[in-house]
Amino acid sequence: MLPTIIVGAGVAGRELHAAALLRIRPKREVVFIDPLAAPAPNVFSDLDVYSHTGKLSGAVVHVCSPLATHVRVVEQALDLGAAVVLLEKPIAVNKQELEWLQRVIARHPTKAVFPVAVWPHARSYESARKVVERARK
Repeated sequence: MLPTIIVGAGVAGRELHAAALLRIRPKREVVFIDPLAAPAPNVFSDLDVYSHTGKLSGAVVHVCSPLATHVRVVEQALDLGAAVVLLEKPIAVNKQELEWLQRVIARHPTKAVFPVAVWPHARSYESARKVVERARK
């Protein structure tokens, strides 16, 4: 089975996407792509480096990198063979990037890109929701 690849080892990637995935599938291999992350066996500096493992083709990639990198990362992941990309919202910085994303997706008609919003499932979101509910009573 191919590992799940998460681009961005910050809060969204590590504490939301990876944590949720590992709750569902505890034995699932998760690989992080992040040039700023601490070195580890499951951390790679970029998708090009990871693509040499042969495990990117057909894989699912979660894009949790900084917003300004989203479209570039989606393009790179699809060009390198990823089958599915889960793209953390917001998906693009502006209209020009959104149009770029549309062109990228159009070049890969057999692949899928899904926008996702994991933040509403974060523990902090749930805590904030409870505070607001109590304040309304």
